[in-house]
Amino acid sequence: MNREDAKAQRRKKKTSRPGVLAVSELMMEDTHRIVSDHRIMLGKPVIKGTRIPVELILRKLAEGMTFAKLLQAYPHLTKEDILAAVSYSADVIEREELLVS
Repeated sequence: MNREDAKAQRRKKKTSRPGVLAVSELMMEDTHRIVSDHRIMLGKPVIKGTRIPVELILRKLAEGMTFAKLLQAYPHLTKEDILAAVSYSADVIEREELLVS
């Protein structure tokens, strides 16, 4: 099975709740730096090996903070961690289901 087939197969995975994907199912190979553990930050997605939530990185970027400033403020982060957080967020939004009533 090639890499693209493996990605497509993971995207098709279902959970016990139809229409809801588990965090682990959303994580693609390019976001292996993002983990979710109920013992860390109540299960919020964080940068692996830290307690830095993906949400914090996105908020700082939205406020105009540059990668350089983020890396300076959070020395444990790498540029790849920041890019993984953005990629992870795009994956979550891509799989979001909108309910029309």
